[in-house]
Amino acid sequence: MKRYAKLWSRDYSVHYNETLLQILVSQAAGFNLPFAFFTFYQGLSVAVTEEKIKERLYWSLARKYLADQKKFRVFKKEFNNSCQNYLQTAKKYRNLDFSASSNQQLVKILQDYYKPWLVFAKYVYWAFVLGEHQAEIVNNFIAKQAASLSGLEKINDYLSTVNQPVKKASIFIFEQEIVKYKKRGQAIPIDRLYRKYQWLPYNDLNAKPWTKNDFRNYVKQFKPVDSEKISFLKLKNDLKINNQQTKSIKINQELVYLRDYRDEIRRKGVYIFHFIFEKISRRLKIKYQDLILFSTPEIIEFLQGKPISKEEIQRRKQQGILILQEGRLAFLTGRKARYYLNLIKESRKVSREIKGITACVGQAKGRVRIVKFDRDIIKTKKGDIMVAITTHPDYLPKMRICKAIVTDEGGITCHAAIVSRELGIPCVVGTKIATKVLKDGDLIEVDANKGIIIKLR
Repeated sequence: MKRYAKLWSRDYSVHYNETLLQILVSQAAGFNLPFAFFTFYQGLSVAVTEEKIKERLYWSLARKYLADQKKFRVFKKEFNNSCQNYLQTAKKYRNLDFSASSNQQLVKILQDYYKPWLVFAKYVYWAFVLGEHQAEIVNNFIAKQAASLSGLEKINDYLSTVNQPVKKASIFIFEQEIVKYKKRGQAIPIDRLYRKYQWLPYNDLNAKPWTKNDFRNYVKQFKPVDSEKISFLKLKNDLKINNQQTKSIKINQELVYLRDYRDEIRRKGVYIFHFIFEKISRRLKIKYQDLILFSTPEIIEFLQGKPISKEEIQRRKQQGILILQEGRLAFLTGRKARYYLNLIKESRKVSREIKGITACVGQAKGRVRIVKFDRDIIKTKKGDIMVAITTHPDYLPKMRICKAIVTDEGGITCHAAIVSRELGIPCVVGTKIATKVLKDGDLIEVDANKGIIIKLR
């Protein structure tokens, strides 16, 4: 009997998922993945493929790009080329006036954007896969050597060092700018910084933008966290790190940065192009949120004259399956979707104890705030325990005020793990079920020393 594995759950529109689906079932990177699909329910998308295919993909990519430093340099070159081509294409249309553009001209713009986007999105996912793989290797030997040589009291510090990106991501550079002005006692140039960083929330076309008031409040409330880090030299001496392990750590640190950088490029490109999708929605006389229920090839067909029915819009809002059939994207609902939904039924047995991966040790008790969608982040209050599917850079203001962080997804180098170690708050990642079995207001205890979450009442 075939077993199916969830690749990820996200608050993503069809635009992003259609791209990854085509990548997963194509041979674009030399892998033939014959079966993958997305399920959409209440705005949440879940990517699914056969378990053995997921394992084969991860190990195939690792052999192709991580076998030695020369192969890793090839990956970095391909990755950086895809980033630059995508962002340069998006920037071409940043300041264009589309009011006089014909529908056919809009079609050409979408087609011009779509090609580099497909290539870039492949590397977005590959960087994630390679990062997870390399981090598991590095963190396993760090944990073992820390346990045998120095005890586990410094494990957070060691993990923070080996998972430190080689460069700072934009969200941390932004915060450094705030600190600079506050230390000097100077007025913070809100308007300039807002223009510079307003792309940050745009991980997808359905993103909720920062208002200037949101931005001003964040800057006003921001307080830097001072965290001392163990130097790499001290870590090498403490844990007796050999040359091969040093090379593995260096690759891991570069992959941590590449994962941050791919998010930065994606957000900048999506921010620019969401304006174009807004213009298309007005041209087609359809709500923006309804337009992004459809794939890019379908939107091109609408611009070429294919009618959009209200019935189809309503159908796309139902629980359904996005799948590639004979080279074309299809959205299945009802009986046609039931077959695929039955493949991925998950056990939701309620348990008092949830297990995951320790990302930052420590213990905390508090009330749960569930974050399944980007829009849920606003619910989080000081002293809450954030329980999320995953976290993103724009969650950082709220993560700072939490007692602890718990996620369904992710590993030791995911965003939640890195931020929790920066902030020094308990964090357990990769629980798989936390957002399903917990609910807002539940009182829980997070024991990140053991990687468990206990429901108190």
